Amino acid sequence: MSMKLALTGKPAGLIYGEDERLVTPGFLVGIVLILILLWVFDYFILRNPILTPLMANGKYLKAMTPVYAFWKPIMRLDAIIFLVATLFFVTFSTAAQKVKTYSPFCFSIYIFVAYAILAVALLLVRNNLSELASNLLIYPTEEVYYDAQRIVTITDFIRHYKTLQPELSMRGQHYPPGGAIFLFVVSKILGEGLWKIGAVLVVVASTSVTLCYFAMRHILPEFHARQAVLLLATSPSLLDFTCTSMDILFFLFSSLCLLSTAMVQSRQAGVVSYHGFRYSALFTGIFLYLASFVSFSSFPLYMCLFLFMIINGKAMIKQTTINICTISVGYIITYFLIYFIFGYSLLENLSYARQNSLRLLTNVLNGPPSDYYFYACFGNIAAFLIGCGVAVVGAVASSSIDSHFMWTPWRIASLMTLVFITVGGIYVMEAERIWIYVIPWMVVFALNNRPFRTSSLRLLLACGLMQALFMEALLFTLW
Repeated sequence: MSMKLALTGKPAGLIYGEDERLVTPGFLVGIVLILILLWVFDYFILRNPILTPLMANGKYLKAMTPVYAFWKPIMRLDAIIFLVATLFFVTFSTAAQKVKTYSPFCFSIYIFVAYAILAVALLLVRNNLSELASNLLIYPTEEVYYDAQRIVTITDFIRHYKTLQPELSMRGQHYPPGGAIFLFVVSKILGEGLWKIGAVLVVVASTSVTLCYFAMRHILPEFHARQAVLLLATSPSLLDFTCTSMDILFFLFSSLCLLSTAMVQSRQAGVVSYHGFRYSALFTGIFLYLASFVSFSSFPLYMCLFLFMIINGKAMIKQTTINICTISVGYIITYFLIYFIFGYSLLENLSYARQNSLRLLTNVLNGPPSDYYFYACFGNIAAFLIGCGVAVVGAVASSSIDSHFMWTPWRIASLMTLVFITVGGIYVMEAERIWIYVIPWMVVFALNNRPFRTSSLRLLLACGLMQALFMEALLFTLW
């Protein structure tokens, strides 16, 4: 049995139009109501106290918990651009998904360009094009943008990062050095200017979405993979933070890790054979370290990918063990190589970041963060689902019901990891932004069963993008 058949329960060669799934408007209305109820419960009943207010025009604005956003409605004619982009995307995407008409290469070009247009068009709902990445200036003492300006040489910055960290921005004190180094390199190549950083982030995000598509092709049949990445492109959180947040950089490396892991698994199962990728497992370990160099969210990423490999490869224990060991070797070699060359220890960095995070939260909350455990747990999952959007959540719910909650290796691994990061106490809110890297897991979960009818896919895509428009027009997000 091939890996794709084992994962989906359907033949890998499923033809367009065969045995497709229906999603009705009434079903999506139900999903919308559930998301609204989650929002109402957190904001009006729990009155989640974790997220701090925003000072604007001389007064404090309360965060619209569970998402870290503020009620600042705006109406600009530029919103028409996003509506036009939505119309074209919904119309052409249902044609682009046809496997026999468009090659994977053509589709990848389409999704790259289409996603970039959608992201920039959404930015124009609230901002001018020249304001790309301007959110990095909201809090001058908190963004790694200001840490990047202090870098003289990358070598010295990495070597002395432990010493410099107490003097860095708030984010610099909680993150590895990768983000600041990225901004430094961009400024050296392209010159100073926030809009240049924003433009690069758009390219990074579009590249990441495209990499997710290639990863999904190794896990799902081609037709399913195309529908999955189209759904991914409609996620309100992903679209919103593309032009404004450094979390998009981690999204790139998490997408690389997903792709390389999927390639390892597909080669192991004998689904495909790629000449030149003999060391894909070793590269997976290197990519995992690079992801760690950008964000400590890489650890839940490891958990999901390793669980997937173990569960999916239980029939080939020897090969699975070799692959996991090879990945681990790649990670360890990279870790010690960086340590011996630069003297930088990721574990020391993590230890300091955890201690500093505890101090900061204790100060903000006027008490130990453990007292707010339930608020954080509920707020995390509620914000994540709202940020995923009605299209992704609706697709997951529809797939789960349609398959009678059939558990595939990917579903088990992704759900176990999602439960862990929800209740594990390692995240304290802002999950709609920080958990962007989890959204691809959800769309793969949704397509681990029958694909959607064309009419249902159009409905899902349109609903997801309309949610993104409304949230952008009504709410102001910081990052």
